Amino acid sequence: LDEKDTRMEKKTEQRIGDSLVILNEGIRCFAKKILSKMYGESWIAMVNESLRKNASNRPSNGRNNLANSKEIDEKTQLSSLDTQSLLTLLLEFWSVFEANSTLSQNHKNAVHELRKIRNNWAHQSGFTVEEAYRSLDQMERMLKAMDEWDRCLFVEKERKDLILIMAEDIKRERLNNPQSYSMVYNPLDDLKNGLFQRNNGIAHGTREESEELMDMED
Repeated sequence: LDEKDTRMEKKTEQRIGDSLVILNEGIRCFAKKILSKMYGESWIAMVNESLRKNASNRPSNGRNNLANSKEIDEKTQLSSLDTQSLLTLLLEFWSVFEANSTLSQNHKNAVHELRKIRNNWAHQSGFTVEEAYRSLDQMERMLKAMDEWDRCLFVEKERKDLILIMAEDIKRERLNNPQSYSMVYNPLDDLKNGLFQRNNGIAHGTREESEELMDMED
């Protein structure tokens, strides 16, 4: 298999898992940059204060959140926190992050959604290709807002692979039911024209997505 074929064979759960690792790295860099800027050398103490506060206010239930996280130190910093804990950290200091970046209320909603996505992935709930696409789209948007462009490129590549997989699935379905269709069908035509709503597998046709699909077809 060449590189493209290998990418196409990648399981959706693996795409989610790999992208969550990238998201984890992005949040760590972003959070450290903002918090250290705002609080100086005391930023670690501020995070630990939040950890202790959550630990005392929330009963331990086995879930991955700040209540169950170990305190951080100068050596480990945020590397000891898993992705779920980092997403919770974003919410805990949201007003600080929002005031010092391009994050908005829409991104805050995305953080809540990403917490659910990470939880489903951790419990091996399984993802359809459409669900994986939406999940990667949320991660990509967050990384862009945090100015983590290099990491964003990795998630973007995974998301584009899913677009091609969805197009091939549609094409295969049409070919398997030839009596239902009287003309040669190219699924990318429909995707470029935005005929599919997000709940049917693809975000509806914004100009940016249409141009992206045209570039992929060339």
